[in-house]
Amino acid sequence: MGGNPVAYLHKKSGKFHVYGFNGSHLGWFIDGIIRDHEGDAVGATKNATDMYTQYEPYKAYKQYKPYKSYKEYAPYQPYLSSSWSSMNFKLFLLRGIDD
Repeated sequence: MGGNPVAYLHKKSGKFHVYGFNGSHLGWFIDGIIRDHEGDAVGATKNATDMYTQYEPYKAYKQYKPYKSYKEYAPYQPYLSSSWSSMNFKLFLLRGIDD
């Protein structure tokens, strides 16, 4: 990552989808919480939860946005759970880059 964008939000039908620049559908951004394909929370903004959140690290120099690949179809949105995903947020986002 280090300043390189790996994912972006795409609004469709009133929902924010999270896509990787490789075209992979990663999940949804709902009420400040990023959800995976199982409906579990992967990450959240400071205002979306009363949990302790880590400080944001120093931001590196921003790189140019990569070309957005053709987006794959989004799966049906699952029921939202009250659980947190076992995958950490960084690994979740890294699925959005080409190998």
